Amino acid sequence: MISPSFLNEKNLYEQDFYLWTQRISQQLKEHNFNEIDIPNLIE
Repeated sequence: MISPSFLNEKNLYEQDFYLWTQRISQQLKEHNFNEIDIPNLIE
């Protein structure tokens, strides 16, 4: 994936929202539902 390894999902959401959306989109396309940042996605 594109994201830097030092950013976890919560930090990614707070630091780089666009990159976070790209990551969520990719996870959905790949059916990686267990890796999706659900709390921030709901927000």
